[in-house]
Amino acid sequence: EFTVKRLRRDLMDSLSADAAEGYMGLGLLETLRWNIGDARANFDKAMQLESNFAIHANYATCLARLGDIAAAAEQSRVAASMVPADIAAAERATHYSMVAGELEIANIWAEKLRKLMPGTEPGEAVAVDSILAIFSSNGLHESVMADCNRLAYSLAGEYQTVIGIANSEADLQDRIALLTLTLHTSEDKAQELDAV
Repeated sequence: EFTVKRLRRDLMDSLSADAAEGYMGLGLLETLRWNIGDARANFDKAMQLESNFAIHANYATCLARLGDIAAAAEQSRVAASMVPADIAAAERATHYSMVAGELEIANIWAEKLRKLMPGTEPGEAVAVDSILAIFSSNGLHESVMADCNRLAYSLAGEYQTVIGIANSEADLQDRIALLTLTLHTSEDKAQELDAV
């Protein structure tokens, strides 16, 4: 039976095989349960053990789901910096930075995105340009824009939480299940190698 309790037990058991992946899985699980403190603590443990793209990218996704968009932006930029040719990672770094109201940083990532996609105009880059143009033409200070963006994202997040909770949980459950299977497979292979 696929239950949160069983998942937690399996992830705890997997810590000996790959502690960083195990803590990341526990962080995903706690995000699914909306347990912010434990989610952060588990991701912090994972990052202390290993700093890799998957951990930072998953942490960014979880932080955004939990409503901490500024921290999500920071983690998405760390993740994208680890894989400089990854278009999707650059898009997330641009998007989260923009939504967090960090326009100068979002603009830097938008330029990186343009370089990764020559001959096209990436949607995230166009969005950053549009926001910058609207605010500068109306004489608005960036801090006002940042406050508006955070409020809008917060409201959208609440709406998304109410409407999309099943999808969010299903996505996180899929990630946790895949991670658990990967850890068990790694543990089984390690035991096979030890037996040889």
